[in-house]
Amino acid sequence: MLADLRHRGLVVAAVDQPAAFRTSQVVHDAIDDAWDPVADRRIATLRAAATATGAAGHHDRALGLLVAAEDHDAVVALLTEHGGGLLAHGRVGALLEAVSALPAEWLTAEAALVAGEASQVRGDWEGALGWFRVAAAGTGELP
Repeated sequence: MLADLRHRGLVVAAVDQPAAFRTSQVVHDAIDDAWDPVADRRIATLRAAATATGAAGHHDRALGLLVAAEDHDAVVALLTEHGGGLLAHGRVGALLEAVSALPAEWLTAEAALVAGEASQVRGDWEGALGWFRVAAAGTGELP
């Protein structure tokens, strides 16, 4: 395995230790190109803030922070668990913004259903019907 990595140029012999290897400059360059510590720190901060605000019961604020962090999995989880509560407390705008920000592959039937209900609260009947259609897609029934 080590010989294969060396053959591919991913590791090179260490100069100061004859039996040791180190990662090559190609690996270092790839890591430098792919890693953005400022963005990673920003996302970690947003996620931590979302956790704290959610724990304090401010699910609408947490939702906004998770959307900003592009943490789609956490957005869907929060919508599934607290979407009804957000509706009951009139947090319709935050809810619709979060669902609308989800990429299509992350949109669940539950998220679409709560977006439909939020659209109803706003009096947007056509929008509500559209969300309900999305929620019922595939099964023909609402979840």
